Amino acid sequence: VSSNVGCHLRVDVVLSSNRRFIRNSGTKLLVLASPPTSIGPLVCGDENFRGGLTLRESVQCSAEVTGAHNIPALVRPTDVLLSEDHSDGTIHFLDGRKNLKISFTAPIKPSLVYAEFVLRVSLAGARATGAKKTTSLSLPIIYPELAPTD
Repeated sequence: VSSNVGCHLRVDVVLSSNRRFIRNSGTKLLVLASPPTSIGPLVCGDENFRGGLTLRESVQCSAEVTGAHNIPALVRPTDVLLSEDHSDGTIHFLDGRKNLKISFTAPIKPSLVYAEFVLRVSLAGARATGAKKTTSLSLPIIYPELAPTD
């Protein structure tokens, strides 16, 4: 089965002798849209997330991605461009089913002095007119507090 718009399918078991459905034998499938045409806001962390990152720390982020007719989309690594504005840190593609999931690891030390990491995710081939093709999020850098000097 293939679909470029996305659809819900129900697969049931049928007895061939009398063509009757076997009750509760089926399963529901969601065929995800492809390619993705719109991306929602990027959200990072979990309930323990402090709202910023220390150096060397990692965080997982996700964004809802949809295709035609606002149906959840399948995202492949080639469908997105991942970047950090200062070209610092490492971004990894984790998953692309219904939601894009990425992980960002802050560098050991920043290449310049700045206050925040800015993550950007762009759809490489968004086709829908007026669709949101880019999302970004700023993560403050939590620098360690230095001990007072005499």
